[in-house]
Amino acid sequence: MGNADTTKSHFYRLKKYLFLVIVVSLTGTAMYEIILIHPSHIMPFNLNQLYRPWSAVKIPVLHGAPVTMSIDFFAEHELNTTTTLFGTAVASSYQENITQISTSIKTNKKYDDHFKSAYFDNYTLSNGSIQEVKHTILYWNKPFWMKDVRDACLNCEVITNRSKARDASAIVFFGMADGMGKPPLTLEERNPNQAWIFSSVETPLHMFQEYMSPEWQGKFNWTWTYRPSATFFQPYGIMLKKEYIPEKNYSDIFHRKSKLATWIVSHCQTDSKREIYVGQMNTYKNGTVDIFGGCGKYKPTWGERDNLIKDYKFYISFENSFCSDYFTEKFFSAFSTDIIPVVRGGADYTKYVPNGTYIDTQDFRSPKELVDYLMQMASDEKMYTEILRRKDRYQLYAGSQLFGECVCRICQKLNDIDKNRATIINNLEIMGDCRSPKDLR
Repeated sequence: MGNADTTKSHFYRLKKYLFLVIVVSLTGTAMYEIILIHPSHIMPFNLNQLYRPWSAVKIPVLHGAPVTMSIDFFAEHELNTTTTLFGTAVASSYQENITQISTSIKTNKKYDDHFKSAYFDNYTLSNGSIQEVKHTILYWNKPFWMKDVRDACLNCEVITNRSKARDASAIVFFGMADGMGKPPLTLEERNPNQAWIFSSVETPLHMFQEYMSPEWQGKFNWTWTYRPSATFFQPYGIMLKKEYIPEKNYSDIFHRKSKLATWIVSHCQTDSKREIYVGQMNTYKNGTVDIFGGCGKYKPTWGERDNLIKDYKFYISFENSFCSDYFTEKFFSAFSTDIIPVVRGGADYTKYVPNGTYIDTQDFRSPKELVDYLMQMASDEKMYTEILRRKDRYQLYAGSQLFGECVCRICQKLNDIDKNRATIINNLEIMGDCRSPKDLR
């Protein structure tokens, strides 16, 4: 741990570079935070900014957990958080890019005694310090929106040059992006150690369908999707049970909320017909749901969003499709704030999310019955704040951090290819089923 003089000298000498600071609580609580800071931009960012240049993020670290920090070849520190004294450690400089930074955190193994789920697994961030490149992972048809995501981990690097297809250790085909086409190599042309990976963060209803053609059957070895059954599970968020829960004035939160429900949405016609469901809610009781975004009154910026929803007691977290295991940032963005998410989708939320932390439309026979329940809860402080308290037991992680983690996990399997050989025979099983809504009249 560095002393105050060391910290000061490093700050002035490296003021344009990245700092890695560990703050250890004076109170002796069992929760610590790792904070990545660029001194000229000291401001909070969400975890999904971790792999972007000059980011600041907060990651909970449990009491007694070993923490490994790797910053390319400049520095590697082994620290232990068992102490309860205040201390600061300043890492060596790392200029221009923090793509290769990773933190390995061994999370608490004992979660909710009565709940287990893929979203509560011991999700450990890989120690992905860059080594000499041994494997290349080719993104065959990288989506245009995929920016600022991890492009290297361990001894693997990501490339997009299709001319390198024969030599790549793995090829990733993105089902939600155009340009997948036909298989670029025959089975005879493929290196037997080359893995083909199918990836999608969208449902089958919002994907290109080439992967379902006969040419692609039996060609994929691994999958990389939002489904827990995937080889590389990339959820829209994960939750860990907090070791330490900060105190809040829940009564104050309840009484400052003067409005019932809100929905920020820009996809106005959907397969799930969520717009019809919300319309029926408002038909029964005018003004039940205030709608913003491209389908509503006006489109707030992301910075305005939190200020907008703080006056509401419920957030409409309806998915655009009823598909297996599909629930997205619509749920996770609400879960992380002082508002109760109302969910409607194809996933079995009881399998993945702790009970008593959300409201599911499936528990009601009609939009009318749901509205009556929301109004009842909105007038009952004890009933409402109990759900807020339950939600606050969990820490949410979301964003490109989890995308980058999958790159590391692909690399790990490539380094032990014989142990991880597999072939997917029926591509229909990759994404599961979708269905039409059955709760509208």
